[in-house]
Amino acid sequence: IVFMLLGCVIQFLIFDRNFLEHTNFMMLEISRQTAKSNSEQIEKRFTAICSILDRISADEKIMDDKDILDEIKRVTPDIDTLMFLNEKGEITAIAGEQGIVTEADLQKTKYLEETKQRKEYISNVHTTESGQRVIYISVPIIRNGDVVGAVVGVIKLSGERMNAFFFFIVSNAEQYTIIPDANGKVMYGSDSGQRDAKGKLVDSLRGESGSKMTRDAAGEKRFTGYSKIGRTGWIILVNTPVADIIKNRDLVVYEMIMLFILENIIFI
Repeated sequence: IVFMLLGCVIQFLIFDRNFLEHTNFMMLEISRQTAKSNSEQIEKRFTAICSILDRISADEKIMDDKDILDEIKRVTPDIDTLMFLNEKGEITAIAGEQGIVTEADLQKTKYLEETKQRKEYISNVHTTESGQRVIYISVPIIRNGDVVGAVVGVIKLSGERMNAFFFFIVSNAEQYTIIPDANGKVMYGSDSGQRDAKGKLVDSLRGESGSKMTRDAAGEKRFTGYSKIGRTGWIILVNTPVADIIKNRDLVVYEMIMLFILENIIFI
C-alpha cells in the first residue's frame, strides 16, 4: 500500500508538471498566432486604403470636382475626412467631416517629409485642436515626375468609430487586445492595457512576433502574444490572464486527486 501510494504521488507530480508546461506552451502559441493574425488584418486594411488614395492621386479631375470627391468619400467608410494638400501642406480640397482637422494639425505630422520622398505615410495617434484622436494616411501626388502635394485620409479613433475600424478584434473576459503606436500611445485597448503599454513591456519585445509570460499593472501573470506592423511601428498585444487558465488546470488536478483517492480506497 505504501509503495502504491508513493507511485501515485510520483505519477501525479509528473502529470501536473507536464500538463502545466503543455498548457503554458499552448496558450503562448495561441496568443502569438492571434496577435499575428490581427496585425495581418490591419496591414490589409492599410494596403487597401493606400491603394484607394493612390488611384485618387493619379486622377487630376477628382481634385477639381467636389461631387466626385464627395462620392469617393461616401463609398470609403474607413476614412472620415479626405483631403487634397499642396506641397506647402495647405488644404486645397476636402470631403467628409471638415471640422475634424485643420492645417495647423497637419503641420504637426511628418507626412510632408515622407511625401517629398515619394513614400506612403501612416501616422501615430494625434489629438487634434478639436480634441479628436486621429491617424493620417497619405500618398504623394506626382505630376510630370515632381511631387506637387498629397492625398490624405483622416481616420477617427474614438468610441464606436474606433471599434468599427478594429471590428475584427474580439476581446473577452479571457483575452484582451492592446494596440499601442510607435510612441507607446494606446489606440485600442482598456485602461489597464494603457498603463501596461506605456511601461517597459513594449521595449522588451524582440523580433517581429512572439510570445512571453508578463505581468500586468497589478502584478498578475499573463500570457502575452505580440506582432509588429512593419510600416507603422505599431504593436499588437494579445493578453490572456494566467489566473483564468489556472482555474481550469486546478479543476483537472482536483479530478485527478479524487480519482487517485477512489482507486486507493478500492485497492485497500
